[in-house]
Amino acid sequence: MKKLNLDAVDIAILKMLQNDGRATTKEMAAACFLSISAVNRRIKRLEASGVIEQYTAILRKKDLELYLVAFVNVRLIDHNENSLQVFRTSIAGLQEIKQCSLTESNNGIILKVVVNDLVSYERFYQEKLLNIPGLGDIHSQLAIAEKKCGTVLKL
Repeated sequence: MKKLNLDAVDIAILKMLQNDGRATTKEMAAACFLSISAVNRRIKRLEASGVIEQYTAILRKKDLELYLVAFVNVRLIDHNENSLQVFRTSIAGLQEIKQCSLTESNNGIILKVVVNDLVSYERFYQEKLLNIPGLGDIHSQLAIAEKKCGTVLKL
């Protein structure tokens, strides 16, 4: 993949969008001393290159009665491309899984799962997680409090 060369203005635009995804091109143009059309062109280039993946709203989980966050360590029995693809396909539609990361240890995968409560987690675990083919060990860690949850990347 070709590396995109970001200049100071691109970085300034990205910082503004990370901090306020609803920032207008007019506000960004004023902050960067550019025309609105120049900022629009830069944003379109950043979107087309994939640097900007998506725009989203961050919701407060407790207001949606999503009180339980679990970090689930799973291990695949076989750690090969086919097993990973079966796993990816199996979790693709599971709305409870918010994040999935491969780790370097023991064919490991870490899932971040968000559900309403312990009863909901048990149901997810029994009815969905245990039915994923090719899983070996499963270990859950329940978060008792979320002290930092950020989305802004250092630029």
